[in-house]
Amino acid sequence: MPGDDGRPPPRVIATISMVLTGSAALGPVLSGFLVSLWGWRAIFLVNVPLAAVALVVALRWLPRVRVDAARAAALPRPRAGLLATCGQFALTNVAFYVAFFAVPLWAQRTAGVPAHVAGLLVLPLAGLGIVMTPVAVALVARFGSRTVLVAGAALLLGGSLTMLAAGSVVLVLAASALLGVAAALGQFTLNSLVFVHADRRDTGAAVGMFQASRYVGAATASALLGTLFDRTGLTGGGWTMTGVSVVVLAGAALLPVRRRPSASDGDRSGP
Repeated sequence: MPGDDGRPPPRVIATISMVLTGSAALGPVLSGFLVSLWGWRAIFLVNVPLAAVALVVALRWLPRVRVDAARAAALPRPRAGLLATCGQFALTNVAFYVAFFAVPLWAQRTAGVPAHVAGLLVLPLAGLGIVMTPVAVALVARFGSRTVLVAGAALLLGGSLTMLAAGSVVLVLAASALLGVAAALGQFTLNSLVFVHADRRDTGAAVGMFQASRYVGAATASALLGTLFDRTGLTGGGWTMTGVSVVVLAGAALLPVRRRPSASDGDRSGP
């Protein structure tokens, strides 16, 4: 059950965060093998069985939710804290997805690495993003959301600077590892803040907005990289990540981490 601040149990948010981070970062790893074995079309074909499995699982195990007709007809008005959280998540994903897209391209075009190996260069991001999420839960419990959010943003900046300086596979792997830890800290903390800043009646819409902000960041990264990579290679991606990371670090210091009292909440405020 949610706590007084509206947050579900940390283990629930941690599980969601691990799945999201792992699935996003494992994409380049899997696609590298698919491209090597069956060509680029295979990366689209694989979505068919995955979508079929997801549909069966959803129909079998997801609970049915009854929505009040009056509430369904009304569009929720998100709080400023929720919009700020989604904006922070979108910017964070710009940096992450630039790395997801740029590293395999750099590895194949510049370092001469085959496709099935190029995807493995982002594996530390996926692995550490999963392994470090329980650590993020413990750190938030001990030091609070603000500290962990700032630490994650600082690691994101560190990984971006390492990517900017990267000219070898070793440095790319180091950058990927830093980004993996940053993903664990930032994803869990921001996911928690969604439930802090959302009206309890609109948590479904709030979670939808939060996940949509991920795709906004991914699409932005793709558009930027399409313009930059042919001209500047990995350096352009590194500069983009660094600039975005500076903004994310500033946002981590300013982002509200407490629920503001409202007429529907009474005088309660979350930690």
